[in-house]
Amino acid sequence: MDQRAKTLQFADPSRKRSRAAIVIGLLCIAACAGRGCQRAQLKSGAVPHSLPKGELAGSGVDSNALQTLLAHAKEERSSAIVIVKDGKIVVEMYRDGYDGGPLTAMSASKSIVSIAIGMLIADNKLSLDTRMDALLPEWKDQGDKSTITVRQLLTHTSGLDPSRANFDKQETIREHALKAPLVFMPGTNFQYNNGAVDFLAVVARHAAGIPLDAYLDARLFQKLDMAAASCVKDSEGTARGADALLIRPVDLAKVGMMMLDEGRWNGQQLVPVDWVKRSIDAGQSFDERCGLLWWREGKFAPVLSESVLESMQRLGLYEAAERALPLLGKKFSTWDEYAAAAKAAVGEENVKKLYAAEVTGDHIHFFSSVTDGPVTGFSARGSLGQFLVVLPKRHVVAVRMRAAEASDYEQPTVYKNGYGAFSDDVAKLWP
Repeated sequence: MDQRAKTLQFADPSRKRSRAAIVIGLLCIAACAGRGCQRAQLKSGAVPHSLPKGELAGSGVDSNALQTLLAHAKEERSSAIVIVKDGKIVVEMYRDGYDGGPLTAMSASKSIVSIAIGMLIADNKLSLDTRMDALLPEWKDQGDKSTITVRQLLTHTSGLDPSRANFDKQETIREHALKAPLVFMPGTNFQYNNGAVDFLAVVARHAAGIPLDAYLDARLFQKLDMAAASCVKDSEGTARGADALLIRPVDLAKVGMMMLDEGRWNGQQLVPVDWVKRSIDAGQSFDERCGLLWWREGKFAPVLSESVLESMQRLGLYEAAERALPLLGKKFSTWDEYAAAAKAAVGEENVKKLYAAEVTGDHIHFFSSVTDGPVTGFSARGSLGQFLVVLPKRHVVAVRMRAAEASDYEQPTVYKNGYGAFSDDVAKLWP
């Protein structure tokens, strides 16, 4: 299966689009139209920034791998490619007509939220085990919901309904989370959850005493000398943390460089070392690709687990769950092999139901993953193919971003121009 253009089937949840993400994407189309972002040619260039420039010559880069990456970047209609090696920018390319200004990071925004939570924990304003009923007075009478912890919000295990506040109806993130039901008991399953990450902005605001975006600006963005980073916010001024950070590609690279240096920037410790390390370890046992709102790069194997069967049963797909039982605990070498085995086990009609639930059910969890080889780095990822990839042993940070186009939203279940091979292509640059 072509990983750079495929129909969403047992897909990477960071690359799927919720209805809210579609709205944000369409807003970005309007914002980008004046910059000529629709053109396809990538050219070397630079925007004002404080990062040192380096040379590819003598860096040991594999020239064939570089040409492959740049060819893929062009084919996938990339707006920007920024690559940093040993602390210096060695590749900076922008789509013809695009000025290098802020683009929506989509779900890569989640990793920035994680950084903010880590800093608040270092400030003794929160802990991973802080419960919502201990932090927010209005959550004290929320029953089982009140036991949700910061850790569970960071690991997609809160059980909070993943739907999101409807800004068109002036619904706030705080109001939406308060009335959202539980879809499973906190900590008992995994479901990639935009609504929960949006809610983390409410948590951060209460802990910090100022809005999340203001906290990030003072504690991170200004320190990294960023230009024009901003967030989409609700009517109460709460940032939509799951996917609505607008940031320049070169500034996203700075975030990666800071994380590569274990939270340091220009000799100052901005983020605690232990938080950086904790963020990129497996955050839970259901999907070991996921840290604390960061993705882990390396080799992982798909597995059908008890939690997957529970997800099927929760949707009323009891026959599918029963027929999948022989696959329980079996590890597969590839995602395509897993999908083929699942199809064979549950039958074509149940497969159609599973796919329908995956598309309409907001990131329903239909596979687990376990570490099956070395973990080589970590990344922030989002729809449209937004990537921040960090490979510590190679001292490489790489960013790929793309402006939204109208054609992206004509068929919401078809994912295209997402450059799914970007992480793999980056890893081949310096073998």
